[in-house]
Amino acid sequence: MKKQLKKIIYNLGLITVVEKLNYKLTKIRREKENKIFLKAYPDVNLPPDFYMYETFDLNYEKFYNGGKDTAQWVVNTLSKYKQLDKVRILDWGCGAGRVLRHMPDFTINSAVYGSDYNTNYVAWCKANLKNCTVKENELTPPLEFDDNFFDVIYSISIFTHLSMEKHKQWLNEL
Repeated sequence: MKKQLKKIIYNLGLITVVEKLNYKLTKIRREKENKIFLKAYPDVNLPPDFYMYETFDLNYEKFYNGGKDTAQWVVNTLSKYKQLDKVRILDWGCGAGRVLRHMPDFTINSAVYGSDYNTNYVAWCKANLKNCTVKENELTPPLEFDDNFFDVIYSISIFTHLSMEKHKQWLNEL
């Protein structure tokens, strides 16, 4: 039912209007809990609300602390296969840095990189995530890094947004 409704809205050319409305309603719904988060974490620098809404959820607590938990999970999982000491790590499709921002805290003397196709997210990450190097990529390969530059590459919920053709192209690149 939800899928059919989205298709109707899209076909009527109303998707942008509905998305803006949903964003505003979400912002109102999350206002109280987000104020509580800001009071508890006054020094946390968060991306603009719309960036969080687009990439994850407009819930500051889940964005920040959930991103930290996810970074810890990624490191724990990767550590089973590779020692994460003095390595180069790429968060491919880093978005607004939800997970990326925490990776330097969980690795030892490693260089942490992010890449994303969204110019706004990349600009925000570059300006605000001081322990990470972030570069913009296109929707199709290649990345702006030399072959075999990275020791570890991870990606969270990116391939689900790509066509099968793009899957193959990016798998070959990565």
